[in-house]
Formats: sequence, structure tokens, C-alpha cells
Amino acid sequence: MTNGRRVSQAYHCSSCHAPDQAGQRYAPNITGQSYEYILKQLRGFKAQTRGDLDGTMTSAAQPLTDADIEILARYLAALPPATRP
Repeated sequence: MTNGRRVSQAYHCSSCHAPDQAGQRYAPNITGQSYEYILKQLRGFKAQTRGDLDGTMTSAAQPLTDADIEILARYLAALPPATRP
């Protein structure tokens, strides 16, 4: 989990998804998702085959390596589902 947290911090995931990755106004909660789902989404953003409203995730995914994507997917899938009031 340490590597995943480090990659998440290096790419500033919490800037949009909040420190607990539970999402904010324009960024969804990314906790409680399966490894396969997260992997597919991140790969899609990087390949530009998965769209997002303003291109933020497409841009954010471009510098990710395949290893980063796998590490992030493993890390995020291990987080317990978080809820917002």
C-alpha cells in the first residue's frame, strides 16, 4: 500500500479526489471499486479511449507508466469504501 500511496501523492490524485479519495464536487469517489475496474478506467484515460467531462483525467493519466497504473489500481482497490455526508 505504501507504493500506491506514494504514486497517488506523486500524481496529486487527492487534489481532485480529496485526501481520502472519496471525491469532491467534480471528482468522483474512487474508493470501493474493484482492481479490474480502476485498471480499465486508468488505461482508458491514458489511451484516450475513455472520456471525461473536461479532460482532466485524460491529461492526468498521460505521464502514468503501466507500472504506475497497476500500482494505483491495487492501492485504490484496497481502500475501504468512503462516503460523504
